[in-house]
Amino acid sequence: NVLAPATQAPRTVPNNRNESWGAELSTEAENPNRNVNWLSSKGTWLFYVFAVLFTQFVVSFFVPAGPAWSITHLLHGLTTFFAFHWNKGSPVQEDQGEYNDKTLWEQLDGGVPWTAHKKFLISAVVVIFLVTSHWNNYDPTLLAVHGVVAGVLIIAKLPEMHKVRIFGINSTPELEE
Repeated sequence: NVLAPATQAPRTVPNNRNESWGAELSTEAENPNRNVNWLSSKGTWLFYVFAVLFTQFVVSFFVPAGPAWSITHLLHGLTTFFAFHWNKGSPVQEDQGEYNDKTLWEQLDGGVPWTAHKKFLISAVVVIFLVTSHWNNYDPTLLAVHGVVAGVLIIAKLPEMHKVRIFGINSTPELEE
């Protein structure tokens, strides 16, 4: 039988297929971590898309379209890597150091993997890589460079990398459990 039995336990991971441009953790009562709950605000995804497009628009005033997309992709990669996967803790004083051992990505959605937010952010990396590759006419050298950037960002976002510090880089043993 294709249908699941009625006695099946409820899912522990939220079903995001019906989520709109809103968010699944939208109130402070549901997600008390003020460092990341702003990412659950309505319009955050739209702002993210416009920020990338605005960056590309500004850069394109100075260089042709292909190099402009390359610069945008590299800026996006550096910015999001350091913002989501390198910096730890929370600037919010009320957190009392509760999140000092976690990156922003690890704090997002309470660490639950494959939420709508996380899928969107992974998709953004892939789309920017594909658009950059297209505008650079699939130049093999640029494909390699941008592929490495996209690969690092995607691997860092996988659930298997949650709280993993490769070669101990960016680890804080005194804070980690």
